[in-house]
Amino acid sequence: MVDLLVEQVEAANTIVLNKADRLKPDQMERLEATIGTLNQKANIVHAEYGMVTPLSTLFDSGKIASNAPIGHGGEHGEAHGVAHGDHGIAAHGDHGIAHGHGDTDGYSEEGAGHGGHVDVHGHGHGADTKQTFKDKFNISSFTYNRRKPFDPTRLQVFLQGMPADVGRCVVPVGSELTGKVTELKKLLRPVIRSKGFCWLTSQPKTALYWAHAGSFYELQTEGAWWADVPEEHMPNDESSRNKVLADFQEPFGDRRQEIVFIGIGMKQELMEAALDECLLTDEEMAAYVEKNPLTRKA
Repeated sequence: MVDLLVEQVEAANTIVLNKADRLKPDQMERLEATIGTLNQKANIVHAEYGMVTPLSTLFDSGKIASNAPIGHGGEHGEAHGVAHGDHGIAAHGDHGIAHGHGDTDGYSEEGAGHGGHVDVHGHGHGADTKQTFKDKFNISSFTYNRRKPFDPTRLQVFLQGMPADVGRCVVPVGSELTGKVTELKKLLRPVIRSKGFCWLTSQPKTALYWAHAGSFYELQTEGAWWADVPEEHMPNDESSRNKVLADFQEPFGDRRQEIVFIGIGMKQELMEAALDECLLTDEEMAAYVEKNPLTRKA
C-alpha cells in the first residue's frame, strides 16, 4: 500500500496538500521540497478544510498537459525511468519496470523551483529558484548503475541495514555481522525512497524489481532480460528495437543494476561503496561466467 501511494504521488499532475493551515511555514516548505523531489513535474496546491481556491487551479488544462504522467514523454533529470519508462524489461509484470534515457520518474538532484508548482495563496515557485532542494534541505537523489551481478548473501547484509521491513527478503545475519548491519543502518537511515531493478547471481536470466518506500520493501521477479529473449520475440519496428538495444553493453547485454535513491542527507559515495561490496569481484565474475554462460546480443 505504501509503495502504491508513493507511486501515485510520482505520477500525479496535481498534488493537493490539505490542512495547509496546520503547518508552520518551514514545515510546509520542507514538505513541498520532499514531494517536489518525488515528482518534479506536478503542481502543488494548498487547501484548507478540503477547499481549493480558486477551484480552476485543479482543472488548468495547460498545466496538466505540461505535466504528463511520469514516463510518458517528459524529460526528467537522471537517466533512470524506473516503472512507466519507454524501453521495458522483457515480459515485465505489473510494475512495468523500464529504463528510459533521460527519464527518472521526476527525480532530479536539483529539483529546482518545485517544478513550477502552483500555490493558490499567491506565491508561486518557478524554475529560477536560487536555492535548490539539495542546498536548502539536503534532499537529493542519485542512481546506482553497475554492470556486475550482486551476490545474494552479501546483498542480504546490505538490505538488513535498510530503513524498512525486509524480513520477507532476507535471512537474519549471524552475530559476527551484527556490527556491520548496525553501521549500515546508520548509513542508510536517510533514505526515504528507492526503486529500480537489479541482477543477482542466483537468477542470471531474471530482472528483479526493487521497491522501497518508508517501511515498505520488496524484491521480486519482474521478467527476463532482453539479452535472453529469442530474436523472433524482439521488437519488430526499428525505433522500439533501437531503444531496447540502447541499454545493451558488452559483454552481458542489458543485465545491470539500476536503482535510484532519494533521501535527506544521504552519503552517496559511502552508499555506493557499500553496494559495490555486494557485487562479484573480477575473479568471482570470471568463474561465474564460465559456470553460467550468458546470452549476449549486443
